[in-house]
Amino acid sequence: MRQLLLSAALTITIAFALLLQAQSSNPGQDSGQGAVDHGRQTTLQGCLTREGAYYYLTDDNGVAHRLTGGDTTKLGHYVGHEVELTGMRSVRSSDTTQEGEESTARERPAFRVHDVKDVASTCNGR
Repeated sequence: MRQLLLSAALTITIAFALLLQAQSSNPGQDSGQGAVDHGRQTTLQGCLTREGAYYYLTDDNGVAHRLTGGDTTKLGHYVGHEVELTGMRSVRSSDTTQEGEESTARERPAFRVHDVKDVASTCNGR
């Protein structure tokens, strides 16, 4: 059973890697959801929130990006603000699968913060 779960996890990982490769080979096509810009800085705008030790930016599409990078330590006074972040998109993987159980592996959007700009002191409509 454990081999079956490992095989399934490996298959999912390979499929995800192929999907990322296909997205990066078509740089003109960016749906804005799940796009990964390897090595290219981009900006995101949205509402900054905090849950526990983690900061999140929820964009106009309702996608919550978990924020990473050394600059997240400077985000505390922007919580509840509309902000514009400069950095790089990425994906965070998590897996809490118990042996013998169905896989819980998930991919979630993340964003490595390099710079923050305060746009508004409140999050309008969010």
